[in-house]
Amino acid sequence: MKSARRGNSVCSRRASSWSARAASARRCSFISPRQVSGRSASPTPTGSIVGALKVDSARDALASINPGVRVETHPLRLGPENAEALIGGYGLVADGSDNFDTRYLLTDLCFRLKKPLVAAALSPFEGQISTFKPYLGAGHPCYRCLFRDPPPPDLVPRCETAGILGAVAGVLGTLQAVETLKELLQLGESLDGTLLLYDALRARFHSIRIAKDPECPTCGRP
Repeated sequence: MKSARRGNSVCSRRASSWSARAASARRCSFISPRQVSGRSASPTPTGSIVGALKVDSARDALASINPGVRVETHPLRLGPENAEALIGGYGLVADGSDNFDTRYLLTDLCFRLKKPLVAAALSPFEGQISTFKPYLGAGHPCYRCLFRDPPPPDLVPRCETAGILGAVAGVLGTLQAVETLKELLQLGESLDGTLLLYDALRARFHSIRIAKDPECPTCGRP
């Protein structure tokens, strides 16, 4: 009985600690100019209306699950002129964009503002995800350490052009949600410094370590 009470006490303290950390994450923001479409690459919440803004659909879905979270919506494109104002008040950024301009913009900005960046990307039957915290110094790479420069515009088609299996987007979205919560609640092992790859056609995951590039234009030596 003593062991059981001790175990319950540990669980109780742990749950209280998680609740305290989660209390500071009661506000989130969705940024996207896009509308829900019948051929959307990413899964949309049940009941979403075709033509509705994706940010509104996501807000309504989250409110139905957890009404205690305050959600801000921004139905616009993230760009150099507004990015810092939009993300500056948040402790973490989750990037699910399908264009390299946004990915590199967030890479540079999150490094400068010292914010964790949980980034996921898709191709028709594959996906990848990592967490980047290069502001922590040695051993903590950024996205540019992995991919120094964007590819030519015609080399990697956008999701809306290439076509994405929606279930693959669902897998990566779920993984991104888990990694985001791990960072906010300080749980488990971070993907910082690791790229997790998903191959849907072979039903396999594998990971590779990312080395910090000392010559990286974002986080390398000044």
